[in-house]
Amino acid sequence: MLEKFKSILKYEFDNFQGKELYLAISGGKDSVCLSQLLLAAGFSHTLLHCNFQLRESESDLDEDFIKNYAEQHQLQFFVKKFDTAVVAQEQNLTIQVTARNLRYGWFDTFLTTSNKILLTAHHADDAIETFFINLMRGTALQGLSGIKRKNGQIFRPLLSFSVDDINSYITQNNLEFRQDQSNADMKYLRNYVRHQVIAAFEKKSDNFKPKVVKTIDSLSQVDKWIHKQAKSFCEEHFTSNNSAISVGKKTVLNQDNIFLTYIFAPFGIHRSNVENLRTVLNAKTGAKFLTDSFQFNVNREQIVISELIQEVFALHSKQIHEQTKEINSFPQIISIGKTKLYFQIIPKTLPFSNDQSQQFDLDKITLPISVRYWQYGDRIQPLGMEGSKLISDILTDKKTPLFQKSETLILVDSNHTLIAIPGILIAENVKVQFNTKSILHLKVTSQ
Repeated sequence: MLEKFKSILKYEFDNFQGKELYLAISGGKDSVCLSQLLLAAGFSHTLLHCNFQLRESESDLDEDFIKNYAEQHQLQFFVKKFDTAVVAQEQNLTIQVTARNLRYGWFDTFLTTSNKILLTAHHADDAIETFFINLMRGTALQGLSGIKRKNGQIFRPLLSFSVDDINSYITQNNLEFRQDQSNADMKYLRNYVRHQVIAAFEKKSDNFKPKVVKTIDSLSQVDKWIHKQAKSFCEEHFTSNNSAISVGKKTVLNQDNIFLTYIFAPFGIHRSNVENLRTVLNAKTGAKFLTDSFQFNVNREQIVISELIQEVFALHSKQIHEQTKEINSFPQIISIGKTKLYFQIIPKTLPFSNDQSQQFDLDKITLPISVRYWQYGDRIQPLGMEGSKLISDILTDKKTPLFQKSETLILVDSNHTLIAIPGILIAENVKVQFNTKSILHLKVTSQ
C-alpha cells in the first residue's frame, strides 16, 4: 500500500510540491492510516481535530488520543471544541450538516494561502456509499460521479484504496486508533447504506465494489466532458460587460435541457427549474425568469443575465434606510414590515424552543442596537464558527424563498457588528455562556 501511495503522491499530487499540509484527523483508522502513510513517505503535516462533544466522555478520549499521537510523532496539532448540539438546534439543522459546517468552517481558517492544503481520509468505500446515498435522494450526473480527488485546497489521496486496504495496513503495522461506536448506528443513512444496502449487493454480485468504482469513474469522465463542452459553449457564445451577460436566445433554445443545466449552473439553473426556464425563454420580449441570485431577461433575440440583487434589493434600499430602528433600552417592541420583535432582559437562560426566540449576552453588545433589512455584502460570524459568512449564503443554505429573503432583518450593534438574524441565528461573539450576567431575550413573530 505504501508504494502505491507514494506513486499516487508523485503522479497525481506532484509530491505536494511547495505545499503546507494539514490533515483532518478523527483518531479513527482511516485518518490514522493516512497520517502514518504520510510519515512513512517523508511528509510532515499538521493535525486538525474537531471535538464535537456529541459522545460524552468518548469525544474527550478521542481528543486525548490525538494529543498523545501528535506528541509521539512530533507533529503540530490543533484541537477545536464545538457545542454541536446547541448550534444545530439554534440553526435548525441536522447534527450531520451542523458538524460538517463547523468542521470545514474551522478548517478554512488554516487555508489562508494557496500553498496550504487540507488532506482528508476519504477512501473508495466512502465514494461508493456517497454514490448510493445520492442515488437514493435523487441526483444529477454530477452527484453520481464520485468524490473529487482535488477540490480547491482539499486533497483526498486515499480514494484509490478500499477499507480492506486500510484495515490490512493498520493490522500489518500494529497501529492504534479510536473506534467510533456511532459507525454502527443504523439511524444514520450512511451506516444503513454501508451495512445493509451495499452488503446485500455484495451477496449477489462478485467483486461488486470494484465494479461500482469503475462505474463511478466512467460517470466522472462523462461529467468532466460535459463540463468541458459547457465551458467551450460559454466562451464562444457569452458576451459580458460589467453588470450582465448576453447570449443568443435561439442558440440557447437549440440545446438539450441537460446541457443547459451545465451551461447555466453558476446562475442557479438545475434539473428542477430548467424546463420552466425554457418556457420563459420561449416567451415574448420582456419575459423574465428568476433564480435565487440571478435574473434572465428576454430582450428580442438575446437573453440577458444579471445579478438579481441589483433588482430586488434596489426596491428595498429605501426600506433599509428609512425603516432602520434603534434600541437603547429594554423591554422594547419593534415592528418592521411583517415582523415584530419583542426584546426583554431575563434573569436566567430559557430552554431552547421552536418559537423563534433567541438569547444574547447583553454585556457583549454595544448599544444602541439597530434593526434593519439586510443588504448584499452583510456578513456575520454564525454561532460555533470561526470565520464570517455572507447573509446571502446563509439564506441560500436554508433554502429561504426569494420573497422572504428581501424581508429578512438583521441586528447590528453600534460598532457595526452583526449580532443576529432574528429567528434564524445569532453571532458567536454574543452567545450566552456560564458566566453571563445579563441576558437579552428576543422573540420574533409575524404580524
